[in-house]
Parts: sequence; structure tokens; C-alpha cells
Amino acid sequence: MNKVALFICVSVPVLCCPCSTPIAAGAATATVSADAGGGKIRCIRCQKPFQAGLIRCPHCQAKTQISCLNPACRKKIYYGTIQCPHCEKLVPYSRLRFRVKTDKSATQPAKKEEPEKPAPPKKKLTAEEKKKLQFRVDRLVNHLTGLYCQPLLGQKQSRDWLKRSFAVAALGRLDAPQTTEKLLEVLKSDRDPLVKLYAWEALLARSKGLSPEDHKKWVDLGMQAYMTTAGKCFVGDFKSGLMRAAAGYGPTAKFRITPQNLLMKLFKEAKHTNPADYETLTAIRETVAAWHDPMIIKAIVAQSRPDTFNKVEYVLGGLDASYTPVSSLNKRCGGKEIIAAKKIWYDWLKARPDLKAAGASELKQYTGKSNYFPEPGKIPYPTEENKELWQK
Repeated sequence: MNKVALFICVSVPVLCCPCSTPIAAGAATATVSADAGGGKIRCIRCQKPFQAGLIRCPHCQAKTQISCLNPACRKKIYYGTIQCPHCEKLVPYSRLRFRVKTDKSATQPAKKEEPEKPAPPKKKLTAEEKKKLQFRVDRLVNHLTGLYCQPLLGQKQSRDWLKRSFAVAALGRLDAPQTTEKLLEVLKSDRDPLVKLYAWEALLARSKGLSPEDHKKWVDLGMQAYMTTAGKCFVGDFKSGLMRAAAGYGPTAKFRITPQNLLMKLFKEAKHTNPADYETLTAIRETVAAWHDPMIIKAIVAQSRPDTFNKVEYVLGGLDASYTPVSSLNKRCGGKEIIAAKKIWYDWLKARPDLKAAGASELKQYTGKSNYFPEPGKIPYPTEENKELWQK
């Protein structure tokens, strides 16, 4: 049964046909024949089909095949309305999904899916073969490390901080002891705070694979960089990672700068009204709860003032204490409320005489992810499976 579709043109003639006959606005009519192979749209003047493609009705989601028998025809219908041969609803042509490639699934038989061949078993390498392959990998890593370190260290060190930053980013992509050693050296000796920050983040991305000695050295150099650069090395959210890394060693760990001093410095510099310091205050809150050191709790409570009381309540909120905050960003507490809150905290400490600071055995080393550096990858062995990768 044939269906009739009306194409309502706007302004100038827009229905183009291979016969090149101009069609006036509103006078275009096309015939749609609904058969087993789909519907065909033809011009009623020359009876030639329009361009090949596939349309989908937005009402019934049925597909209608459009075939083109004239290879010289490359025109499209830009305006008009088509009646779907399935649901018999008028649909603007602009709302139809058009695809130039013809759907051949209806005309060609479906191909039989061949079962996937099982992958060949991997060849086990002997100890001598692994030693030879590791020698080639180390030789490549040493070459790349020396190449990337030219603008960072030695006589060819660049004065441009941007070049040194790119070199740090390149070293951060290689997971090897050689690159870790160079990144620690950059974190220690580079004169630019931003380059030190890049080295810190590159080491944070590989913190899971750091040895205990390298991890401790990384935290120690990070705290020194923050203290010696007057906070320029770590800004915004970067300070939260430094605090969480130092928290894994306890408040009185043997560093040049103790984590306890770092926490109090970060607490004094952070502002509860600055959104950039929210992650830092959250890290301090988690650290105070993990350490539960009475000396640090008393030192934070002593910082209670009308302009900092909201920050004090938030930082101490991680402790297991029955205390209800009384301040907010929109409410500034007075002297009486602050004095009453101090008394509650001091009474809570007196009720727990056995409360002591957490030791290193109770804490875990921080192995977070960097938001700016991807996790580095190791260079695989130059076997047949990785032949293409090594050729690149």
C-alpha cells in the first residue's frame, strides 16, 4: 500500500531533483512506497529517487530505506514534511536522522561470526633472558634520564623555569629508580618554587612505588620546600597533599621540620572563608583526628577568636566528642560563646587522661594520586609482544 508524503517548502524552491525542474513552494509532493525493503521517496514529476541514506522516525523509531538510482543526484531535502510509512505521522525533515551510508543488512545475508582464536600462550623467560632484557631496558632508561636532566642539572642547566618544568614532566612519565633519584634532587636543589612543586607532584604520582627511604625523603624535602619558600612552593589544594603525606609519620617524627609544626603553620595561614583552603582544612581535620594528640588539640583551641572560631570548630570536628558547633559562615560568635566552647573542649580532655598521640605504627603512609601528573609506567621488556612499542 502506497503512502503519500507532503513536503512543505519554505521561501525559495528547495526540493532539488535530477530532472532540474523547479518546484514552487507548497507544490512538492513525493510518493513513499512501503514494501518489504523499506520505503522509497521519488519526485512526482520525474519519478526519480532522491539521495541514498537512512531516515528514522522520532515517533515510532522505525527505519525507512531511501535509495537513489541516479548517480548524478547529490542533492538533499532541506525543508519539508515526511509522512512515516509505519506510524503515518507527519514529521519535519529536519528532525529526521540522516545517514549517507546505505544500510546493507536488509539486502545482504548476515555473516557468520567466526569463533575467536585463543591467544598463544606467553613464553616464560629464563633468568638469563630476563637479565639480558633488563640490561636493554636500563640502558634506554639511563639514556632518557640523561637526556631529560640536561636542562635540570649539571653544566647545561637552563635558566628558563618553563624548560625545567617540561623536563620534570618528562621524568615523571618514567617509573624507574633513576628518575626517582633525579626528581628528589630537583626537589632539593632547584631555585624556582614552581619547579619544586612539579617535582613534588611527579613524586606523588608514583608514591605507591616509592621505597620507605625515598618516601621519607620526599616528605622531608616537601616540608622544607614549603617552609623555606614562605609558602610559595605549595599554594591552594597542593598543601592538602603535603599535610596528608606528613600525617603518616606522626606529630613528632624525626624530620628537620616536624609534622606538628607544619600542621600549626598551615592552620594559621588557612582561611575558612577562602574556597582554595577548604581541602587544606579538611586535611588538617583528618590529621588531628588520626593523631588525637592532646598538645595539638590544646594549641588549636587556644587559637579561638571571633575571626577564627569557625575554623577551629571545623578542624576539631573530626574528634569523637559530643560537641555541637555554634558558629557558621554567616554567624560570628562573641566572647561568651567562645569561652563556653573552650570550657567544653578542656573538660573533654580532662575526662580522657589516657589520651596520647598516635605512634607511627598506628598510621599509614600516604599513597595518594596526583591531580596533575599521571601515574608513571614502566618500560616493558623488548620481546616479540612489545616489538611495535619499542620500534616507536
